[in-house]
Amino acid sequence: MHAVQFGVNLPASFKMIKPSYQDQKDASIPRATNRGVTSKVICGEAMNQKSKFRSKTPVNFFDFKLEQGAKMVQSVPRGWTTFAYTLHGNCHFGSSKIKVPPHNAVIFGEGDVVEIQNHENETSQFLLISGQPLNECIASQGSFVVNNEEQLKKAILDYSLHQNAFEKAGSWKSEAAKELEKLGFSV
Repeated sequence: MHAVQFGVNLPASFKMIKPSYQDQKDASIPRATNRGVTSKVICGEAMNQKSKFRSKTPVNFFDFKLEQGAKMVQSVPRGWTTFAYTLHGNCHFGSSKIKVPPHNAVIFGEGDVVEIQNHENETSQFLLISGQPLNECIASQGSFVVNNEEQLKKAILDYSLHQNAFEKAGSWKSEAAKELEKLGFSV
C-alpha cells in the first residue's frame, strides 16, 4: 500500500477563496484495464475514464500499473509540466526505454505524449502527473504556497491565530482522519 500527499498550487486569483477539501475514496476512483495496463484516474482523463475530482488549476493525476510486457502511450497537454514517480518495479520511459527503478521521479520535456513499457518479470507501478504552468512567482514554507514573502508571513500569522479562513485550523479533520481515529490511530 502506498500513501501519497499531493498539493496543487492555485492561481493568484484563487489564493484567498474559501478553502475546500475533496475526499476521494479508492472505490470511487474510475479505473480501466486494457492489454496489461491498468489505470486509476484520480484527476483528469485516461483510458476513456474521467475523474469527478475538480481543481481550480488544470491537472492530471494518474496511477498506472503495467503487467510484464505491457506498454502504453498517454497523451498529455502540450506545454504542461509532466512528471512520473515510480512506485513499484522498474519502468522504461520514452522511445529510448530508459530504465527507472522504484521511488524515482522522471521529469519530461516538451511533448504531448509519454511512452512507458514494462520489460521486467514483475508488475510496475507509477504515478503520472501533469499540470498547466501558472507562470507566477511563488513563496512557500511547509504547506503554504503564495505569491510573495508578504503574503507568506500573513498566511502563517492567520493560521497561527485561526483567522481569515483558518478558523477551523485547530479542530478540522478530514473524513479519512476520522476513520483512522475510529481504528485507534492517532491523527
